[in-house]
Amino acid sequence: MPNILYVGRCPPHRGGPAIRFSTLFNHLAEKGYVIRALDPITPHDSTISGGYSWKYHDGVQLFDHYKCSYYTTVGNSGSDADRKRYAAYMEDLLPRLVAADKPDLILVGGEYFANGLVGAARRLGIPTVLTPTGGIPAYFRGVLPKEHGQRLLADASEADLIIACAAHLGEDMRAAGFDNVEIIQNFIDTEKFSNSTPDTDLLRQLDIHDDDIIVLHASNMVPQKRVLDIAGAARLALERDPRLVFVVVGDGPCLSAFKAACDRDGTAERFRFVGWIDHSRMPAYYRIADVVVLPSETEGLALNYLESQACGRVICASDIPAASEVITHGHTGLLFPMGNIRELADTILLAADDRNLRGHIGAAARAFVCRHHSLDQAAAKYQAVFERLSQR
Repeated sequence: MPNILYVGRCPPHRGGPAIRFSTLFNHLAEKGYVIRALDPITPHDSTISGGYSWKYHDGVQLFDHYKCSYYTTVGNSGSDADRKRYAAYMEDLLPRLVAADKPDLILVGGEYFANGLVGAARRLGIPTVLTPTGGIPAYFRGVLPKEHGQRLLADASEADLIIACAAHLGEDMRAAGFDNVEIIQNFIDTEKFSNSTPDTDLLRQLDIHDDDIIVLHASNMVPQKRVLDIAGAARLALERDPRLVFVVVGDGPCLSAFKAACDRDGTAERFRFVGWIDHSRMPAYYRIADVVVLPSETEGLALNYLESQACGRVICASDIPAASEVITHGHTGLLFPMGNIRELADTILLAADDRNLRGHIGAAARAFVCRHHSLDQAAAKYQAVFERLSQR
């Protein structure tokens, strides 16, 4: 089995890539893979609760975890000095990490970590696999500044292989001139995320009653998630259906503005702001929901789509390429024009008003995810890639 060094986000860091890769690595380690994980820690990251020991969803310690820090902010645009400092840091650290135990390949869990790392790996004769996670998709959708996006593409061009988590992203990468792209679509554990009985204790804790219709949103509330659209849509929807209760899971830079909008609109009493929770608790929240909402302006392929579908829930998503890749309107979910608050409100009400529609969409959505986005299927594809590259 290949010996893999992973450089990227690990739990308890917040966000889909950390969850995705920790899930994959637990699965591969059970099959005999040796995986070491390096999560560069920024001063900002150190404020995240829970510490920086690797956190495993199944409670089994499978990998070593190298801790480190550097004084820049990978994930934001950063200055040229920041990038040079990070590149120098990785060029110094990597030879020391691999001296005692040289990996067969390095998996780079995000384009922000490629700077300096991929070139250093090449000089050491170690192949690299890069998985873009947020910046490059945002650049292709026009959300990221051009100069910043082009720097990320330049860093990515040094990798031996690009693995895109969505077909639309793979197509964009190829159109940008990359000929070393493979598509392994995002995935979830469909046994963990399944349709089962709602947790009555959770409903009681949230002060939700039998006749309420629950609309769930969960995210790391950065601007591209467009959470203020939910506040605006809630104001319109509650005028027509006062049974709606909005459960909001997560935290982030837009949370305070989100809450302020609800206060200003007079809808705050119909919102339940839960804060950040451990990902292991997310299935319980999906199972109490009638509708899940994600109005993002850009995504790679959001776990929210797949997790809510696997739990048999109706996902109402903006009609961006990522959502359209997994949602057939009226069959495996509902789509609305991105940024159109009135259409979002109408879409929420469409699902809220029709229990039969919710049942039909929920069943079709779960069948779709189990057929196309299961952990077993994705892990087999990753295994084939890792073994091919390590042999080369």
